Amino acid sequence: MKKYKFKTIVFIVLVSLFSCNNDDGAIIPVEETQEGEIPVVRTLEVTDITTSSTLVKGNVSYSGSSAVINHGVCWSTSNEPTILNDHTEQGSLSGNFTTPISSLNGGTDYYVRSYATNSEGTGYGETLGFRTLGAPPEAITVTVEDNFPPNITLIGYAKANLLTSQVYFQYSLTNDFQDYFTSEVTQITQDMGLHIPITNLTPNTTYYYRIVVENSAGISYGETLSFISQFTIGDYYKEAYILYVDETGLHGLLCKEHYTWYDWVAWIWGHPGLTGGNETALYTGAFNSQKMLDLMDPSEYNDYVVGRISNFELNGYNDWYMPSKDELNLVYLNLYVIYGGATRWSSSEVDINSVWVQDFATGEQYIKPKESGGIPRTVGISEF
Repeated sequence: MKKYKFKTIVFIVLVSLFSCNNDDGAIIPVEETQEGEIPVVRTLEVTDITTSSTLVKGNVSYSGSSAVINHGVCWSTSNEPTILNDHTEQGSLSGNFTTPISSLNGGTDYYVRSYATNSEGTGYGETLGFRTLGAPPEAITVTVEDNFPPNITLIGYAKANLLTSQVYFQYSLTNDFQDYFTSEVTQITQDMGLHIPITNLTPNTTYYYRIVVENSAGISYGETLSFISQFTIGDYYKEAYILYVDETGLHGLLCKEHYTWYDWVAWIWGHPGLTGGNETALYTGAFNSQKMLDLMDPSEYNDYVVGRISNFELNGYNDWYMPSKDELNLVYLNLYVIYGGATRWSSSEVDINSVWVQDFATGEQYIKPKESGGIPRTVGISEF
């Protein structure tokens, strides 16, 4: 009986040593640091989010069984990041802290949590998620301009959506873009339209094209459109109108009319003698014009329309001449909307006294005396 009484007394003494009473007399355990404890950490909030950075607030509420060696935050695009992922190292600390994170990708989901490390290990706070500002770009394919083989300009619109973006065009001989060419790359930081030149195209060939915009949040493709690489009759090219394109698709004839050709000019068509310039076909107006010029002294060129045309220079083109009969008719057929209904003269001589002219009001070509009065109005032709 005495043995049991002794054990009871020992138990009571032990409880008294390691416990205390509250006001109600309840026994409260005494907290003390245990060996092998890691820090207790909290992740409080994520603030000031931009396209590439943010601030993370945390707290080291308990250092564990040894002093904190390092603390900070760790982050990843996967849940529950650790210090094996991207992280900061901010040294020893107990209490609240704020950590900036930079070099993030825009428009991206991230996970972050605080951590603290002591000699026993690393403790982590709660995982919080956030998304950086910005979004995948948007791409709009618009049209083409300056379709002058082998060159063209592709036009599109790119929305960067707050992120630095790369813009370029893909173009291909097939609409599935299995094989494609890529234009020069333009970097943008805001929404904008782009005109990107393309070179080395094959004439009379159909191409498919689309604008492409990339940023750190994704990639966007514009609608696929197509064009035929070819000069178009009536297009304005090098400050003149395209009159004709040959079978190569790269060359043809330009047409131009300039007021200086008639400013105080003599009414005579050309030299009064027989010139021998009686060709009428395409590409023969230059021959007829030169025949007239051969009968003149260069000092007389400015007295005649043919001389003024031959002296004319525009964007490096200085081989302008009066059109032959067929070239003049092509001007009527292809460019009537531009040049209207006046009567115009050709360089095609009929005989010593007369030449071919054409009434642009009716399209009729007829023979007219060289010295019939009035200014011999015409157009200039140049090859390209």
